[in-house]
Amino acid sequence: MARKKKDRKNEENKQILYAVSSLLLFMLLTTTGVILYMAAEDAASDSAFHAVASQALVPFSIGAGIIVAVLIAIPVLEFLRCPDCERFFSRGKLELNRTYQNQGPSFTSNGGTYYRQTTVREFKTHCRYCGYTILVRRQG
Repeated sequence: MARKKKDRKNEENKQILYAVSSLLLFMLLTTTGVILYMAAEDAASDSAFHAVASQALVPFSIGAGIIVAVLIAIPVLEFLRCPDCERFFSRGKLELNRTYQNQGPSFTSNGGTYYRQTTVREFKTHCRYCGYTILVRRQG
């Protein structure tokens, strides 16, 4: 029993390390792209405004990139967890459970209202670790 808990903890640590390293790679690529763009813009102009703007924009862009990455990562990481055992990347293969029609109001550009019909597909999958049934709904 103790070995099973230890293996589970090691697996969770690997999953967290993978998620964090992916997030850091995303932030690194975003920050590098912003810095390269600003360097190209600064080389094209020699005015004092561009020099000050590029110095102030780098920390702002890095901070904004971190904030955006965290705001994107939190729901994504929650989506990737099993609701029962809370382990990451637990979904198995999706199997179509049922399909149904849903009707809801939509608005036109001139303020009018009409009802549109959408198809909702409901998929069923199981957690790879605990076997919990996870339902996934997709419209389209």
